[in-house]
Amino acid sequence: MMLELAGHITPEGKLTVYKQDELTNWRMKHAGSNVVLTLKLKRKRRSAGQNGYYWAVVVPMVMEAINSYGNDFDQDETHEFLKSKFNATEIEVKDGGVLMIAKSTGCLSTVDFSDYCDRIRQFAILVLGVYIPEPNEQMTIDHYLNNQL
Repeated sequence: MMLELAGHITPEGKLTVYKQDELTNWRMKHAGSNVVLTLKLKRKRRSAGQNGYYWAVVVPMVMEAINSYGNDFDQDETHEFLKSKFNATEIEVKDGGVLMIAKSTGCLSTVDFSDYCDRIRQFAILVLGVYIPEPNEQMTIDHYLNNQL
């Protein structure tokens, strides 16, 4: 069983863990067990703007490109495909086999979500032949219409 808690490191290097009672209860429940301690920097979760860009620009453009090859994907199916291709983790199974399991994008940090979208944009241009504009990039209507005809 895993416990994830947040904390803070002071300028002097002292670690303070928030919700000390949860940590104490967990330690008591697992007394005598070996554990692995992993520390990582806390980052902001993806922003509302990033999420809006993903659902309004990235997913529809990938969906349209995939469907141009005779498929009938909706936005949710396209999102599941993108997660499985660009946000998956390897799970080792019997006899050394590996499964790729798609992870939620909802918990990605702003940096990780930006990297996720960058990998999708690269895939779109190289494999699907579709240019997906970056979040703050302006495209003229003429440019968009010329590429859609």
